[in-house]
Amino acid sequence: RYAGCRFRSRIEARWAVFLDTLGIDWEYEPQGYVMDGVPYLPDFHLPTLSKYLEIKGAKPSQAETDKVLKLAEAAAGQATVTLLQGDVPRKSFTNTVGGIRCGLAMNIAGAWSVRPSLWVVCGDRDAVDRALSAARSARFEHGESG
Repeated sequence: RYAGCRFRSRIEARWAVFLDTLGIDWEYEPQGYVMDGVPYLPDFHLPTLSKYLEIKGAKPSQAETDKVLKLAEAAAGQATVTLLQGDVPRKSFTNTVGGIRCGLAMNIAGAWSVRPSLWVVCGDRDAVDRALSAARSARFEHGESG
């Protein structure tokens, strides 16, 4: 539990700490969608950034990736879909801005795929590194919250 939400995983809760530390508005599982008859509940919606975040602890299965791509297709023109895989990184992946390695759902030549990308979270690398540290430090074991 964190910020009034019961998360499905500690990794999701840690990303919520990251977003809060940076002052990024987020909604957790705000709305479910049915795409091609398959129900889908995006992990995070970042309304001020027009972005959905999908969090996966391990490499997503083909079925999970297909759902992410369907969400991206459904949200095209309104929001981007970013896939964060694995644990919260220790620090930003650039020396100039605060960036996170991610997968970005993209439509290239009429075909949707998840491509390696860099999510430039903000221009202040130190602020992003502090938020990553706060997220990695958050504990959600044995009844702890944040």
